[in-house]
Order: sequence, then structure tokens, then C-alpha cells
Amino acid sequence: TRCWVISKVRLKNTVFGGGVTMFSRIIQKTVNYWVSEEIINDFDRDIYEYGFELILSSAINMAVVLISVYL
Repeated sequence: TRCWVISKVRLKNTVFGGGVTMFSRIIQKTVNYWVSEEIINDFDRDIYEYGFELILSSAINMAVVLISVYL
């Protein structure tokens, strides 16, 4: 499953033009900090970046849905 996740991250980056968004920069800075503090391994960097991107995008989508329901 590890190869599948990493290939999915690379596929996503090529499908969307490979541009770095503000979202991605924040995630990369967070993961870089955790790697420098040795909280996570450098080997697992792609997996953590992908996971955090999923979590943040899901949270934002949920917030948008909840706000639109109550307005």
C-alpha cells in the first residue's frame, strides 16, 4: 500500500499541473519541521504530506457544507 499512496501523490501533482498551492506550502513546512525534530522519518515524508492534505481539505469541505446548510 505504501507504493500506491506515493504514486497517488505523484499522480495528483501531475494531474493538477504540479503547482504548489498555499495549502501545500503550509503542509510541507509542518512536515519539514517534524522531520527536523525527528518526530517522523524523512522516508515517510510523502505519506504524511498526502495525509495532511486529505485531512485539511476534508475539514474545509465539511466547514463549507455546514456553513451553507445553516445560511
